[in-house]
Amino acid sequence: MIGLGSNRLTCCRRGGMSVTQAGRGGMEWLAGGRVPRWASPYSEAATAYLKENYGSYWSAIQQFGFNNPTMVSYINEDPDVICSVVNVGKIRKIVGPNNASNYFTLPWCNTNKTEIEMEFCVERTDNYVILSTYQTRIFGLSSNNYAGWATNRVQYSYSYVVGTKYVGVFNSTSMKVNGTTIGGVGSSYGTNKMCVGHDYQNGGIANNIDIVSLKWKEDGVQVGWFVPFVRDDKVELLNLVTGELATRTGTLTISETPAS
Repeated sequence: MIGLGSNRLTCCRRGGMSVTQAGRGGMEWLAGGRVPRWASPYSEAATAYLKENYGSYWSAIQQFGFNNPTMVSYINEDPDVICSVVNVGKIRKIVGPNNASNYFTLPWCNTNKTEIEMEFCVERTDNYVILSTYQTRIFGLSSNNYAGWATNRVQYSYSYVVGTKYVGVFNSTSMKVNGTTIGGVGSSYGTNKMCVGHDYQNGGIANNIDIVSLKWKEDGVQVGWFVPFVRDDKVELLNLVTGELATRTGTLTISETPAS
């Protein structure tokens, strides 16, 4: 054993063999086991920011980076993305702009093999749309709430609480909010790309739905996981699966609020 203070190296071999146990500051690093608390998968600047702002969650943040190396570069660019991928006690969301000129367009149109899971917060319970295409509303809120997959939508009854986060899951067989079935199935599907926060069927109306995240599966394969992101001081929707941005129209803002 080689020792220096509280550090120790109990086994070291050459010829292709690796260190099996090392300690620093009382921590151990076992092959295939825990990483030391001083190690970081992120850049120096991102690490300092994360520790300063989310220090009590550092262990989970650290492990997420080591487990998901393809996402590290996004967190290095915008460290607050961590709110969208690790439970750090905050909800990060794109604020519903109350302006029909500000919205996002996703890369796909919906099909009978599409499933969308969207986390959103309600800012005000009046007329606005969450998802739509050029042809049709997919899901929205109004005095007579409606939901539908393409042209055949139905009214439903669901009580929303302002400021509360909800999870909506929409596919060709059912529509659910927080596990409650609310809508029926459409008889046809869009031929234009899906928009978030814009009602093309009504010529565009304001949206007061805050976007927390959106996941898109096609035939059971996840092709999109969109989260709020800041690049060049502009608010975007980043697809963590591909690294691509949704097409933004207008200017939006981000808010981080304590998780309820």
